[in-house]
Amino acid sequence: MKRFAAVSFPFMALVLLLAACAKGNVSGATDSGIHGIVLLGPTCPVEQANSPCPDAPMQIEVRIIDEHGAEIAKAQSGADGRFTVPLDPGTYKLIAVLPAGG
Repeated sequence: MKRFAAVSFPFMALVLLLAACAKGNVSGATDSGIHGIVLLGPTCPVEQANSPCPDAPMQIEVRIIDEHGAEIAKAQSGADGRFTVPLDPGTYKLIAVLPAGG
């Protein structure tokens, strides 16, 4: 598998939009963590004002790395591109894992 960080390809980019809450813990709390959506775009070779080309949701594995470099969780985005991971407050790095040939 290939890892994808903040790299963009011609006419294609993977975007992780994230929001994190500030309280709770990894042991099952649902009010703290990362809630995000994975989008692929642009999906058209040329965008025009009268013909928008919205980004498309993407199903992909997202790995969560803590500030020490340890993988602490994985998430799979759904068909709508959304994923949720309960986590303690902190700083995390997210890595989207592209499927083979992606």
